[in-house]
Amino acid sequence: MVDSDSTSKPAEVKFTGDKTLKLAGSPVLIGLETAIDLAEGQKLRLKLKGSGFEGIRISMTSNATAATRASLPKESAKRLEHFRGQWSGFDETRQRQAKLQEEKKQ
Repeated sequence: MVDSDSTSKPAEVKFTGDKTLKLAGSPVLIGLETAIDLAEGQKLRLKLKGSGFEGIRISMTSNATAATRASLPKESAKRLEHFRGQWSGFDETRQRQAKLQEEKKQ
């Protein structure tokens, strides 16, 4: 919720990804569906429901790609595979590989 002051109505912001987060184990990364600009005096309120929030740490950044970068595979071969699946420069390579895989199945 974005809230200016006690007299204004809060505006709800939406998060991307799974709405039910499991906070045990590895870090959980979430992002906003659309970026928001907070004016001076505005606050971003985050509500967490549940119990056992000992040791919870919340970090915020204005970098739009932070969640994407943090979720990239650590192993270089898997990282390269991830980028090959996304970058348009690999379209020809993906098509050639798909064609070879199809021929291999026959």
